[in-house]
Amino acid sequence: MPVKRRAKKWVASVGSEDGEIKTIFKTLGIVTLILISSCSFKKPEEVSIPNKGEVSQGAELKEEIIDSTGDGISDKKKIEMGLNPNIAYFPKLSVALVKEISLGAIFGEKDGQDKDYLMIGQKYAESDSPRGGDLDFLKVLRKKIMINQYNFLRNIRSEEKDTITKDDLGKSILSNWTDSEFYNFKREVGTLTNLQDNTSGKFKTNFTLKIHNAKNVSQISKVKLKSFYFDFNNQKADDVYSHYLLKDSGAKEIIELSKSDNEYLPLTNYYLFANEIKSSDLLQRINERHEVGIEFEDFDYSIVGVDYRYSIVMTNIIEKCAKIIISDLQKTEIYYVAPYYSLLEALTILGKNITQNKDGTIDKLDHLQTNISQPISFDSITSSDLSKGVWSIFGQSDNLSVQLMAKGTYLISYATMKDLLDSSGKKELKISEQKSDNPIVIDRVNWGDEVTLKIDSLTMTKMKEELTEYPVKTCNELGANCFCSDTYSLPVIRTSHLEIDKINLNDIIIISDEYGNQIKADLFSYNQNVILKFNYPMPQLLNKINIDFAEPLKNSYRLRKGRVSSTCPGFKLKYSNDEYINKYELKYDAKIIGILKY
Repeated sequence: MPVKRRAKKWVASVGSEDGEIKTIFKTLGIVTLILISSCSFKKPEEVSIPNKGEVSQGAELKEEIIDSTGDGISDKKKIEMGLNPNIAYFPKLSVALVKEISLGAIFGEKDGQDKDYLMIGQKYAESDSPRGGDLDFLKVLRKKIMINQYNFLRNIRSEEKDTITKDDLGKSILSNWTDSEFYNFKREVGTLTNLQDNTSGKFKTNFTLKIHNAKNVSQISKVKLKSFYFDFNNQKADDVYSHYLLKDSGAKEIIELSKSDNEYLPLTNYYLFANEIKSSDLLQRINERHEVGIEFEDFDYSIVGVDYRYSIVMTNIIEKCAKIIISDLQKTEIYYVAPYYSLLEALTILGKNITQNKDGTIDKLDHLQTNISQPISFDSITSSDLSKGVWSIFGQSDNLSVQLMAKGTYLISYATMKDLLDSSGKKELKISEQKSDNPIVIDRVNWGDEVTLKIDSLTMTKMKEELTEYPVKTCNELGANCFCSDTYSLPVIRTSHLEIDKINLNDIIIISDEYGNQIKADLFSYNQNVILKFNYPMPQLLNKINIDFAEPLKNSYRLRKGRVSSTCPGFKLKYSNDEYINKYELKYDAKIIGILKY
């Protein structure tokens, strides 16, 4: 029968002139460690020493072959390098700065000729915000984490499309089309005729790299990437093109690294191109506001003279380790830890400062603290609650005391109430077609909501003063031998159709709540559509708003009626002043996409 032994806890200290790195971790008996290299996990107390024939009784395994995390570096070697042997160690590639990104094609004709490349694009200087700084590009992963956190807190089952997969972990979203860029593009497309389906589509981006865990890495080469479109509404990615990271000469890039820095930022600007994309497909993607990103699929790297292939190493790590994902307002980090610990112990090993509640949930992690009462009633949240945040543990467990398991995923996320509501999935509410010359009234509008008015017609009827001049004649009726001319005024009704794209919307649209407070919104238009985006704080959580039209659509005029001028001396003018008010008629469909529409 196999003999059972208990694992021991011990402290390893790795000293240096700069200081001493102390790491607390558990180690198992020598033979126990071999069993942990399999896919399954047993508690240390239950691990059996193999029978004779598997390992000779009393024989000691060489420490060089013990690898607790599957990253290909022995525990002994990691300790010599100043690393924790229970945390998987491998270089990670990410985007540091996006300098430029664009999509475009020849989509159709303008004025009877092919319109040159119509592009949607962005360029950034290093000082620009936000893309000119080091920020979290893992928007795909962060979005899914917040959706799952919201569903966890509301005890709702997540949809299949929101399930976090390994494919989400390395997706970097490069584009961030602003409303102005997006609606200007749509407006320009609306002026084209004879839309074409050709292969003129192009994609281009220019970015710099950041290499994490670069210490002890001497070289990175054969970096393979892919570009993709991402549809945030449906949480779906579609590939654009496969690429290699290339030098200016066209040869595959080889990055040489120093061994002193944990993070390394090559100064090189890297360019990715994709040509011959179908213009119709590209136009559909842009119209649906898909973003564009890249993913680092594979690369070779060298650590202390040993060569590794990233994809092979990651397959081994995923089999042997527990995956811990920590996401907050600024960044999302992914760690792989040997499954010998509780989640609380693992976070301590990762260097996190953590305070827990009595029930095993997180009170404070690093500088962020839960500051809203739980359980959370989302239906009762007030405007003052929107900036409050909460830490949640979900995925494999909801408690810090859980024992980690190999291949388990443990999600830890901090989000504000505003972020959680915003990620809950925008609901759509439609208002049937109407005609109106009164303010448009929309109920239950909140920050983050978007109102689209599809305007079939907007006509303005107003009274204008029309002057009629009578020709010169002899004014015999005055008893004077003179010539005179008379000018008469008569108000005339004029009706005109207004082209939305040619109007300064801020001049004519007034938005207010039911108490008369003015509401701020960003206004955009394209092809007779008016978009109102409520991106600013509002008086209440839910607001009844009025959308009204101001001058010149509702201006008041005093017009003259009668003889208003004469060239005959002594002739008395006879006219009256009447007041008229412009009237408008709006025929529209309204669609409201918002957070609190359930």
